[in-house]
Amino acid sequence: MLAVIGVLALVIHFVITLLYVSSTSYLSQISRPITEKYMEPAFYQGWSLFAPDVAHWDCKVDYRVMRKNSWGSWNYTGELPNQSHPKIQEMSIKVGHYMGFLLHDNLYEENGVMRFDRCEANGYYRMAYFMAIAHQNKIDSSPWDSLQIRARMIFPAAFGTKAETIYKNYDFPARGATQAAP
Repeated sequence: MLAVIGVLALVIHFVITLLYVSSTSYLSQISRPITEKYMEPAFYQGWSLFAPDVAHWDCKVDYRVMRKNSWGSWNYTGELPNQSHPKIQEMSIKVGHYMGFLLHDNLYEENGVMRFDRCEANGYYRMAYFMAIAHQNKIDSSPWDSLQIRARMIFPAAFGTKAETIYKNYDFPARGATQAAP
């Protein structure tokens, strides 16, 4: 007797599930109030899209080195001659993205001076620093005295407006070659 009740319950469950998932048939539309009461408390899945904050900027990582008390020109970590190291170029785009969010979340001003200490304590800054060293060694491996990172932020104008694109540079403090890595 118990086996018959179990089989009957299984058949009812199968029929209700079949009616619930086949929402286009006439029979499933009629039985919808019953099938929803049975299925949704236990089996309902709310499908909604989740998207993180979309950046409203673009960030490029630049650096420059000091040799013999003279600063060189700024170099963009994403540019190498003849695609000589595509991994550095690929990482430059990713690290630039991370640096933009890092500045957005951690940059602050104190007594009219920009403070980078929270940014420098973050792993993304370390990634940018070591990527700059790798880039520098790829283009010129001669010794240098100091290295400085710059986050070159680009805030594009909103689509359809007459506003201008805004460019802003955030120059991190220079680090000496003999200084401990960040």
